[in-house]
Amino acid sequence: MANRAVRVGVSLVLMIVLLAIFLWNVDFAEVGRALASADGPLLAAASLVALLAYFLRALRWKFILLPVGRVRLSSVLITTAVGYAALSLLPARMGDLIRPILLARREKDPGFGQPRLDPDGARLRSVDRGVLLSHLHRLAAADAGAR
Repeated sequence: MANRAVRVGVSLVLMIVLLAIFLWNVDFAEVGRALASADGPLLAAASLVALLAYFLRALRWKFILLPVGRVRLSSVLITTAVGYAALSLLPARMGDLIRPILLARREKDPGFGQPRLDPDGARLRSVDRGVLLSHLHRLAAADAGAR
């Protein structure tokens, strides 16, 4: 129990320090003005689309893991969110390593965190790139049509 309390305490201190570092030079008045001038319904729609995208990514990962074992959707959602946050903050795509390790701990199954050759990961990256290129192509075509 004491070990868990130490981990929680260290995590909280680390969270506060990192938040202070990230928010050190933020002009909150300017952020407030930008939010006030933003289109509210469009901002809400964009937020919902982003949340839906994370949910669909987590669901996709859950289905990809079915041959390895069954996992709870809540575990996959949390580890997906943490993994994508780590991708944004850490170098060398560390979030891709953090997700299976965290999932193994949450599911109490060390098999999920074992490094292995992952052809599904390579195929997944190819599909992601294809979808991204398709969206970019549509945006470029729409922009060209608007001119």
